[in-house]
Amino acid sequence: MSKTVKTIDPAEPAFRFLPVHQVHESPRNPRKRFDAKQLEELTTSVAAHGVRTPLLVRPNEDGYEIAAGHRRYRAAVLAGLAAVPAVVQAMTDVEFLELINFENLQREDVHPLEEAEGYRTLMTTAGYDVARIAERIGRSVKYVYDRVKLLSLTEEARTLFFDGRITAGHAILLARLSPQEQARAIAEDGGGLFVHEQLLWDPERDGDAGVPDTDA
Repeated sequence: MSKTVKTIDPAEPAFRFLPVHQVHESPRNPRKRFDAKQLEELTTSVAAHGVRTPLLVRPNEDGYEIAAGHRRYRAAVLAGLAAVPAVVQAMTDVEFLELINFENLQREDVHPLEEAEGYRTLMTTAGYDVARIAERIGRSVKYVYDRVKLLSLTEEARTLFFDGRITAGHAILLARLSPQEQARAIAEDGGGLFVHEQLLWDPERDGDAGVPDTDA
């Protein structure tokens, strides 16, 4: 009597322990900045208890690309683990982009600029429009437009934003200015809009008063 061979559906998720050297972070991950203290605390926990929540990865020519669990992976590497638990699932590029962006962009520690980069990737690569993104994340269309507009910030303005020296409200207003106007606005020589590292206008109080909208 012949045996029935059970085939494995590559689209079906499979739990495995993967050697750390076969796993790699995704360049498509919108999160580029990781809090050093939080990572240190997670590394201590992983060293003591291992990785408790499996990573989600997809196989590719370089091994296994992380869709969810980049911070856990970094902690595992720092803790010296030889293998990490992972759910392996085949995904198309669009499926992967949807997962890595919507999974990561819902986290509280994602910076608005990283969020904006994720939305732009979904629009340019996965074919999403603003309305579809807004629906998926449960936000308004204006919210998504404002986030994407942040990508118009100059490198100097982005640095100030990443460093926490200007708020998201300030950054959105700055992003509406031309690069030259942004430079004048953030100048700290007394000629800009900074006074002791604070902008002279309050977006919550003043709205867009006095700030030209270069999209008009």
